[in-house]
Amino acid sequence: MFYLARVVIVIFTITFSCHAENYITYPLSIKTCPVDGPNPVDLNLSLDSDGLSFTTELNRNLHENCTYQNDIDVWNGLWVPYVKPKGKACASLEQTIRPAWERFKSAINPKIEDGCNIKPGSYSLSGFKVGKDEFAIPISSTGKFRSIINLYCDDEQVGCIEAEMQIEEDEEE
Repeated sequence: MFYLARVVIVIFTITFSCHAENYITYPLSIKTCPVDGPNPVDLNLSLDSDGLSFTTELNRNLHENCTYQNDIDVWNGLWVPYVKPKGKACASLEQTIRPAWERFKSAINPKIEDGCNIKPGSYSLSGFKVGKDEFAIPISSTGKFRSIINLYCDDEQVGCIEAEMQIEEDEEE
């Protein structure tokens, strides 16, 4: 579930029509990608004008020591490496998108009560959106980007999401 939460929040900030500084991001696609670990999180995502919706059946504990690797590439006729942030998933959520993360924990069914410690179970969310003032991720370029987010818990890969987005200058700023 923490994988789910981390991936969902990163995807919000990168792909869900959120604004940052003078830029706006538009989603192009989102999908799961292969996982090398023996016990991956089962995640069903959908994105539409109502926001993000998903269901998952979590069969393991996810906790504050889970880590992530986010390989972000830019399109230049082919995918070229752009930046590769990594670290503790929970700390990253708290630093970059705390208001959205707090709303997410309350909006998911059942609610996440214990910070970043998420117990096994069935979880669902419907129509969740992130506002332009709910995150602090610097965007310093425009173009087409791909983000491949891998989550690891207890030295095991537990999930992978690939998202593509278009970042453009916000003409309203």
